[in-house]
Amino acid sequence: MSAAITLHDEPLPPRLAERLATMLADTRDPAVLGYHALAYQHAMSPILGDRPRHLIATGDDDAIVGYLPFREREGPAGRALCALPFFGPNGLILVTGDAPAGLYARLVERFRAAAEGAVAVALYTPFLADVDTIAAAFRPDDRVDKFTQYLDLAAVENWPPKRRADLARARAAGLSVRDAVRGDLERFVELYLAGAQAAGIPLKPIAYLEAMLELALREPRVARWTVAERAADGKMAGFLLTVMGRSSMSYVMPVAALDERSNQPVPLLIDESARYARAQGLRFWNMESSARWDDPVFKFKARWGATTGRYAILVAYPRGRAAAEAIAEADIRAGYPFYFVRPFGTIGGTPITG
Repeated sequence: MSAAITLHDEPLPPRLAERLATMLADTRDPAVLGYHALAYQHAMSPILGDRPRHLIATGDDDAIVGYLPFREREGPAGRALCALPFFGPNGLILVTGDAPAGLYARLVERFRAAAEGAVAVALYTPFLADVDTIAAAFRPDDRVDKFTQYLDLAAVENWPPKRRADLARARAAGLSVRDAVRGDLERFVELYLAGAQAAGIPLKPIAYLEAMLELALREPRVARWTVAERAADGKMAGFLLTVMGRSSMSYVMPVAALDERSNQPVPLLIDESARYARAQGLRFWNMESSARWDDPVFKFKARWGATTGRYAILVAYPRGRAAAEAIAEADIRAGYPFYFVRPFGTIGGTPITG
């Protein structure tokens, strides 16, 4: 069997888009996350001001046997490419079970070739994928090794004692979980802004919250938004946004009201979400990356029994390192928002190797 790899811009031909969406919805590969769903990719385009592009491999019978999505934007220093479905830590390189040998590496090489003349091209390696094999095909000029945390739901029989105590506290406080509705948006924004300010973390655009709520209402098999509230008075104590592939659910945005944190709304939401994922036949609950080893967020995830996995940000400079280094940090932030153009500052305390 042979395979032809073609590069497609938006909009995809309707029949091809339908086949690709079906493939992504049906595949059991844990690397396929909710971020890779076409509906999620399309929702991000007006927020990012860029365009999604698609490397699609087809076999002799025209069946789709491989897929690598990425995004591209024009900036003051030229094009930048990023194989990352915003906002999430993992890209996608998918091959089916009947794909020809070597297709995985060919997709990586074709992505690198699509960046000819660009100032930078970045590839975030897929969830649970072998980083070194991908790096060998991509040949990065810079490599930033990162970590993620996840739960194998098939191996989880009971939560650790601390988590069970948190859940008991949430229930004793009268908290319960429900699906979000459109009218929740204003309160979501209030809780999110207050929580981000208290934690000193960078903000996602409010348009992202708006788009993800609409996606959850329109495509509940891709995105899910749940609310913890007090049954007695309907007061919102927290919320959780997750996105789903066929085997993996990703923990995207957990927020607790500042005055409700001691009542543990987020653990209640996590427990409900993990139970939902298991009932839907999903295998992995992807808790994603933290800023650094042993920070409070990392420890919170570890106390659920999370396993630590590896991924990496691989970056190449088709016009040479000097061209990328000539761009000031402020210009990168302004001209390429949410793109990884080149490493600067401290990235989770992780050394950068070229």
